[in-house]
Amino acid sequence: AHTFLVLPRDHRLAKRKRLELEEMGDDVFVSYPPGSSHELLQRGGLRKFGLTPKEVISAPSADSILAFVRSGLGYSLIPWLSEKGPTGDDIAAIRLKGRGTDFPIVASWLKTRYPSPLVEKALHLAPTSTTRK
Repeated sequence: AHTFLVLPRDHRLAKRKRLELEEMGDDVFVSYPPGSSHELLQRGGLRKFGLTPKEVISAPSADSILAFVRSGLGYSLIPWLSEKGPTGDDIAAIRLKGRGTDFPIVASWLKTRYPSPLVEKALHLAPTSTTRK
């Protein structure tokens, strides 16, 4: 997954060729739910880029975060599988590069009541790790 700064397309900084993240200034940051692993990664990203938002609102998913951003309520840092990032006429997505901005995804699945044979097979074939979280 790649890290993207997402902001409304009509944001004063959206069309800049070179953007210094510190310029986000007093803009509202849209985060994942407080205390979640995703929000902790976002906080690390904010620290890395020297950002300390004065106001934070939270949303439960990337789609919800993007809805807030599209509505002009703030900006965010989100992971995205595509190197192009989220798209749309009402959003600007700027891929951040450098150490700690790309995250490997080893396996993900939706827990359900009934196991998926495909997920079970994939997990069986996946390399195992000696560390557990």
